[in-house]
Amino acid sequence: LTGETFTYSEAGAALRTLAQFVRTHGPFDGAFGFSQGANLLAIWLSLVEAGVLEAGWARPKWACLCCATQWGWGGNFDDQAAELAAAIGPSLGARTPEELRALAGQSGAALERLDRLMTCAPLSIPSLHWIGEKDPARPASEANIPYYEEARRVVMVHPNDHMPPRQKEFAEALAEFAERWSSTPRAHATAAVPIA
Repeated sequence: LTGETFTYSEAGAALRTLAQFVRTHGPFDGAFGFSQGANLLAIWLSLVEAGVLEAGWARPKWACLCCATQWGWGGNFDDQAAELAAAIGPSLGARTPEELRALAGQSGAALERLDRLMTCAPLSIPSLHWIGEKDPARPASEANIPYYEEARRVVMVHPNDHMPPRQKEFAEALAEFAERWSSTPRAHATAAVPIA
């Protein structure tokens, strides 16, 4: 969400579209997000754990985040407040930038504000993290890992850059991870939510 091509208002629109899709077709056993899709998935999971989205229909059993980039505030929080208020503020009970600033609080770094505004970090959902060894966004991907409960996360580094891994062992690891955490056998499992 820190990139110039993906604004918070677009994130709000994407979240609304995703919510409509999941309400209609879900619930889903798992969710897979790649790059900005992984960022959006992180926000979705945070809203579920914060109680903004109902866990019954909105919460997948597991999540795979591939080549995630940093999903905190891209700049000064105050500069983003108006856009955030219009995009996702109403779902958090904020209608104005001032209300959103009050929710975010006054102290700490941007990511600490993000914690208090949107998450119950560390997130308790079982998570599989795929990080590209040659990915320019690797430091950002690694910075996201502490947002997920240590006992329920698996981190794998693949030899590629900013793309999903193509090696067989990663597909097998995802299948095993999904089967372990899904409520139904893999052969009958509902497809993961595509967030890309």
